[in-house]
Amino acid sequence: MEFTVQNVNKVLDEVQPYLISDGGNVAVHKIDPEKRSVELVLGGACGSCPSSTVRPPKRIILSYLM
Repeated sequence: MEFTVQNVNKVLDEVQPYLISDGGNVAVHKIDPEKRSVELVLGGACGSCPSSTVRPPKRIILSYLM
Protein backbone atom coordinates (compact mmCIF):
# COMPACT_ATOMS: atom_id res chain seq x y z
CA MET A 1 0.00 0.00 0.00
CA GLU A 2 1.37 3.39 -0.95
CA PHE A 3 2.18 5.88 1.82
CA THR A 4 -0.38 8.64 1.31
CA VAL A 5 -2.58 10.71 3.61
CA GLN A 6 -5.63 8.85 2.28
CA ASN A 7 -4.11 5.43 2.97
CA VAL A 8 -2.97 6.40 6.46
CA ASN A 9 -6.54 7.49 7.19
CA LYS A 10 -7.92 4.22 5.75
CA VAL A 11 -5.67 2.19 8.03
CA LEU A 12 -6.61 4.34 11.00
CA ASP A 13 -10.29 3.77 10.18
CA GLU A 14 -9.63 0.01 10.41
CA VAL A 15 -7.69 0.15 13.69
CA GLN A 16 -9.65 2.84 15.51
CA PRO A 17 -12.79 0.78 16.33
CA TYR A 18 -10.67 -1.72 18.29
CA LEU A 19 -9.04 1.06 20.28
CA ILE A 20 -12.37 2.75 20.98
CA SER A 21 -13.94 -0.54 22.12
CA ASP A 22 -11.12 -0.82 24.65
CA GLY A 23 -11.63 2.72 25.97
CA GLY A 24 -8.93 4.40 23.92
CA ASN A 25 -8.61 6.39 20.75
CA VAL A 26 -6.01 7.75 18.36
CA ALA A 27 -6.01 10.69 16.00
CA VAL A 28 -3.61 11.83 13.31
CA HIS A 29 -1.75 14.97 14.32
CA LYS A 30 0.56 15.26 11.32
CA ILE A 31 1.43 13.23 8.23
CA ASP A 32 4.53 13.83 6.13
CA PRO A 33 4.45 11.52 3.08
CA GLU A 34 7.90 12.67 1.93
CA LYS A 35 9.49 11.52 5.20
CA ARG A 36 7.02 8.62 5.63
CA SER A 37 6.25 10.05 9.04
CA VAL A 38 3.04 9.96 11.05
CA GLU A 39 2.50 11.78 14.35
CA LEU A 40 -0.42 10.52 16.40
CA VAL A 41 -2.25 11.76 19.46
CA LEU A 42 -3.28 9.01 21.87
CA GLY A 43 -6.53 9.56 23.70
CA GLY A 44 -8.62 7.88 26.37
CA ALA A 45 -7.10 4.73 27.82
CA CYS A 46 -4.41 4.69 25.09
CA GLY A 47 -2.78 7.77 26.61
CA SER A 48 -1.91 5.89 29.80
CA CYS A 49 -1.72 2.31 28.54
CA PRO A 50 1.62 0.58 29.14
CA SER A 51 1.23 -1.25 25.81
CA SER A 52 1.39 2.05 23.93
CA THR A 53 5.13 2.12 24.59
CA VAL A 54 5.62 -1.50 23.53
CA ARG A 55 3.77 -1.38 20.21
CA PRO A 56 2.58 2.13 19.54
CA PRO A 57 -0.36 2.65 17.17
CA LYS A 58 2.01 4.44 14.77
CA ARG A 59 3.92 1.20 14.27
CA ILE A 60 0.65 -0.64 13.62
CA ILE A 61 -0.37 1.90 10.99
CA LEU A 62 3.03 1.86 9.30
CA SER A 63 3.03 -1.95 9.18
CA TYR A 64 -0.09 -1.81 6.99
CA LEU A 65 1.63 0.63 4.64
CA MET A 66 4.83 -1.34 4.10
